[in-house]
Amino acid sequence: MRLISVLLLLGAMTATYAKQTCMVCDSTLDPYCGDEYTLRSWHYRSCPLGLRDGCSKEKTGGEISGVVKAKVRRSCGARFPTNNCHIRKDKDSKGRDVYHYACSCIHNLCNSASGISITLSLLAAALVKHLV
Repeated sequence: MRLISVLLLLGAMTATYAKQTCMVCDSTLDPYCGDEYTLRSWHYRSCPLGLRDGCSKEKTGGEISGVVKAKVRRSCGARFPTNNCHIRKDKDSKGRDVYHYACSCIHNLCNSASGISITLSLLAAALVKHLV
């Protein structure tokens, strides 16, 4: 009976401290991290204790001199309580349109290309729908 109690306690502790693994990278520092994501083993990270509620992908960008520029950041920690995405459009200091797209997910490695993927055409369609 004591062995069963110990095993149940260990199981509960393991569930409480379960590891969350996410892709962690920034496209400004690593060209493999962009929206056309190329999976690299060095992007795998076991998340620290306070950030084990999920993974996130953020994309910020806009058009500069007719060229669309974007920055993608993948990280530990859910920015939103459930599998959810948010889009926001702003103006930068020079009055140009910029967008911020952020998604959170709760499964291991869910912020890789297969987990959360957003293309510029899908983003453009979402912006048009949001603005009209």
